[in-house]
Amino acid sequence: PRPLAQLMLLLQPPLPDSFHDLLALLVGIPPYAYLGRLVLAWLGALPLPSAPLQLSLPTANGLTLHALVGLGVAGFTHGMQALGGALHADFERWRWNGGETD
Repeated sequence: PRPLAQLMLLLQPPLPDSFHDLLALLVGIPPYAYLGRLVLAWLGALPLPSAPLQLSLPTANGLTLHALVGLGVAGFTHGMQALGGALHADFERWRWNGGETD
């Protein structure tokens, strides 16, 4: 296959494959959004009493912001988990090879 075609496949937005993935997304994002709100409030970037649904406005910009914050925090925490797993696997490989590197 051509490299450009492979790149375009990688850039396709991932969609939930099953009901379980969709449910995990709907249940998992609000706690991440709340954690992100706490961190942003601690940094002084977003006031803590900001509401996700601002019914006085015609758009759901608060909901969009909170969904993006939730997705960002979820991506960061899962990335850190993957990094920790990779470091742990590398350490185990080093440890059980007698301290030798590949």
